[in-house]
Amino acid sequence: MKKSVSATTKLGEFVIEHLHDDPNKLILTGNKDYPDVDIKQAALQIECRRKTRKKLRNFNNHADFLYPTSLAAEQATHQGVALFHSRLLNGATNVLDMTAGLGIDAFSIALADENNGVNVTALELDPLRAATLRHNQIVLDLQNVKIIEGDSILWLQEQTDNNSSNQPLFDLIFIDPARRNQNGRTYFFSDCVPDVVSNRNLLIKASNRTLIKASPILDITQALRELPEISKFYIVCVKGECKEVLCELSSVDTEPKIMVIDLDEDGNQISEIEFSYSERGSRKATLLSENFNVDEWNWLYDPNAGIHKADCGSILCNLYPGLKRISTDTDLYVSKEKIDGFPGRRFKIEEAADKTTGLNYDVAVRNYPLTSAQVVKKLKLNPGTDGKMMFGFRIGKKPILIKTHKE
Repeated sequence: MKKSVSATTKLGEFVIEHLHDDPNKLILTGNKDYPDVDIKQAALQIECRRKTRKKLRNFNNHADFLYPTSLAAEQATHQGVALFHSRLLNGATNVLDMTAGLGIDAFSIALADENNGVNVTALELDPLRAATLRHNQIVLDLQNVKIIEGDSILWLQEQTDNNSSNQPLFDLIFIDPARRNQNGRTYFFSDCVPDVVSNRNLLIKASNRTLIKASPILDITQALRELPEISKFYIVCVKGECKEVLCELSSVDTEPKIMVIDLDEDGNQISEIEFSYSERGSRKATLLSENFNVDEWNWLYDPNAGIHKADCGSILCNLYPGLKRISTDTDLYVSKEKIDGFPGRRFKIEEAADKTTGLNYDVAVRNYPLTSAQVVKKLKLNPGTDGKMMFGFRIGKKPILIKTHKE
């Protein structure tokens, strides 16, 4: 993406100039001091840019890039994840984004250098967001994006009904359905709009491939019950934090694959593990003996959130000889020899933690009788320095607390 620090509008100039000012104070005094600027709009843009300072910094390099609402900024795809989406085209040149929102996915696909010749149709139901999409399309100087305001399911059904050829209308459809109940702790596709469950045949007919973005809390087994056409799950993380589960639909009956990907802030791939759905599950992982002796082990590994979600301990132990899982109920691993490329954090084991108080260690616990806060209080620990961390876990019925430092 081309970097821009200049603005062509007074609003853009004002936002960049006052990016570090208090938006509330600007609203109180701004109309008098800056009569040519919509102060409430400027305050909104400042608030949104602060919220997206890291996850959308490439787009924020364009001073005139606008946010329709604060919620749109919160819901927007992380730029690194959007770049990952753009690398899943597999030769697709005609792409439909059915739920464009702020447009980060649609714009990223259109902007990617390796995707020259790609045309993107972006549908958005909300009039304000659609208008903002058109504005930002001009700001980003994108000629290969077509923006349509309207109901994406109705629009796609109409286009499909009018399609006289036997060929799909699109090479790829991308859809990010929203939960009807944003406060719910569970996530089912049947609870989302647009309704991808009822309309899955339409999606498969209209496109060669369909990618459905889902919440990190999506239950993979439940998703397969609702959408048995899912051929692949992408569990996508950014620096170890799970951002989404991306589901790919296929008309071909095949065993689903699971891929766990960890990206950096710029979308560069840090690690990747792929396996079949039938291979998941950690009960067959190589487990430690209950006669655990900390002095026999040199390294401890804490998998990233995507690996935790995939529940693939047996896969990890097969991929990395010498790796052993702490227990069936504890998703931590140890090894005697140093293992490179592990998808998560690696710590050098120091020793068993004694009762010495006042040490500088952070605390993480897995299946341990005390919480992290309780361990800190009991041992009167101070915040860790140089990556120092105590891990508490249980092997069998025996609780164990060890000292480590990040390597």
